[in-house]
Amino acid sequence: PKTHTVLMASNMVANAGYDSQKMTYLNVPYKLKAYSVNQWVSPPAQMLLPLMVKTISQTGYFYAVVMPPYSGLSDYQLDSTLVNLQQEFIKPTSEVRLTVAVTLMSAQLNQVIASKQFQVVVPAPGNNPYSGVLAANHAAQMLAQDVAQFAVDQVKRQSRTH
Repeated sequence: PKTHTVLMASNMVANAGYDSQKMTYLNVPYKLKAYSVNQWVSPPAQMLLPLMVKTISQTGYFYAVVMPPYSGLSDYQLDSTLVNLQQEFIKPTSEVRLTVAVTLMSAQLNQVIASKQFQVVVPAPGNNPYSGVLAANHAAQMLAQDVAQFAVDQVKRQSRTH
């Protein structure tokens, strides 16, 4: 059932190396590289946030799920950090790793309710940048579903205890 709860998703920040339009990959562990020709339309964090907001909204649980530049009152705030988004060429067929850390805060109590790091690894259909894009899109959808479920579960749990 829909509540009267408003969730504010603040702008997603990105860890160093993932805060630009560069499409990143690695072919040896811990050595991040960027494609020279291919890039994202926008920095990934800017594209992930609207997808997360839309997915959380589609749960039907919240009265509203908003993001900046919204300046009204909210009951909860969801902060997120893009930890990594990279195509990995470690196995015979590449895969995309997407990791986002989220923190849910009570705006009324000004305290952290819960935090969690989500990671999705999706096999790419091939070993080229376009295959990485396809896998990244799938990973983003999976991650948005996981974050939406987390937000709903934590707010439900919080409302039962208060």
